[in-house]
Amino acid sequence: MKGDFKVSENGRKILELKYKNWYSGIAETYLDREKIQLKPKNWWSGKIEIFKDSRKVGEITHNSKLHLSITIENKDQIEKTYVLKSSGNWKIKFEVSSDSGEKVMILTPVNSWKKLNFDVQVLDENLPLEELMIYSAYACKLYYAYVSGG
Repeated sequence: MKGDFKVSENGRKILELKYKNWYSGIAETYLDREKIQLKPKNWWSGKIEIFKDSRKVGEITHNSKLHLSITIENKDQIEKTYVLKSSGNWKIKFEVSSDSGEKVMILTPVNSWKKLNFDVQVLDENLPLEELMIYSAYACKLYYAYVSGG
C-alpha cells in the first residue's frame, strides 16, 4: 500500500486518492470529472502544489509548529485558506479551521494494523466538502510523515 485512501460514506466509495509510488508524494484522483493532482514542489521546500486538470489551484504548506495550511482557489479564482492542526494528547485528532479560526471539520484517525482511516465530522456544510477532505487527509498523512521523520 502506497498510502492510497478512499473517501466513503455509509460504505459507498465517493472517490479514491492514489499515490504514484510510495516515495514520490505525488497523488491523484478525479472529482466531478476533474483530475486532481497533489505534487511536492521539490524535496526541500515542504510545499505541495495542488492541480486541477493541470492548472495550479492551490498548495499545502507547513510551519514550524507543524500546522499545515491548505490554500485553494475556487472557480471564481478566490483563494480560501484552511489550517489543519493536530490536537489531543493520548488520542490525536486533526482540526481543520478557516483562516478566521472557525473550526470547519474534524478528522479522527481510526488506526488498525493494516490501514490508517479517518472518521470525519463536518462542522460547516457550506464547504467544498469532498475536495477539502482530499487535501486534509493528504495533509494528515504528511503530518505523520513529518513527525516520524520520514
